[in-house]
Amino acid sequence: MGKRLFKKVKYLLNCFIDIIFPPAHTCVLCGRKLENRSKYILCTACLTQFESLKLNDFMNFYMPNKEVYKYCDSVSYAFEYRGIVCDMVRNLKYEDKKEYASAMALMIEDEIKSTHRKYDIIVNVPSYNKKKKERGYNQSQLLAVELSNITNIPYKNLLIKIKDTKSQVLCDGYIRWYNVKDAFECRENLKGESILIVDDVITTGATVYYCAKALKEAGAGYVGAASFAKTNIDKKAY
Repeated sequence: MGKRLFKKVKYLLNCFIDIIFPPAHTCVLCGRKLENRSKYILCTACLTQFESLKLNDFMNFYMPNKEVYKYCDSVSYAFEYRGIVCDMVRNLKYEDKKEYASAMALMIEDEIKSTHRKYDIIVNVPSYNKKKKERGYNQSQLLAVELSNITNIPYKNLLIKIKDTKSQVLCDGYIRWYNVKDAFECRENLKGESILIVDDVITTGATVYYCAKALKEAGAGYVGAASFAKTNIDKKAY
């Protein structure tokens, strides 16, 4: 009797979950049918590829300029930027695959949980209006909004880009630091809040450094940064 009651309760609970969170029947990346309920809406084969690129020791993964920690109190990232991770980022950014943002934000959430840090506000790295108009959206903002929905941490569009810059993709090494120097500004005065900056990829740390600088100058207390991926840069370039 006890086992039958347990099975019935479990069945009803799963039905309730399916009503609130309708299950996706196919992998968001490859389209394979999902055999099991997946938090990330990814099949086992795709998840296995992500596991091989996991950055468990993210603080020791090469950050060329330690100056980034002057304003950015912590930096975390989920995966190394190659393989399936690289494909996912590029498809979100350039191929209008906005549906990838949810799975990516869930993976960023895993990293945030591992830091045991509580945040008051989530913000995104801003893009220049011209780029946003051309693309139709800012991929970092998509990730930040999704992460806000998942964590219930309020999202605010606090940062704006105040000067036009070259795409960071076109810049190498320390040129990236000069390219985005003081390119960002905070829209509001802050009062010691703990803020998380979200981006898709961190390379040298220059962008999050100047975003964090703008937030600290506006009155932020603690500023952390989190991204879906981290590029492993050649140390010889520095």
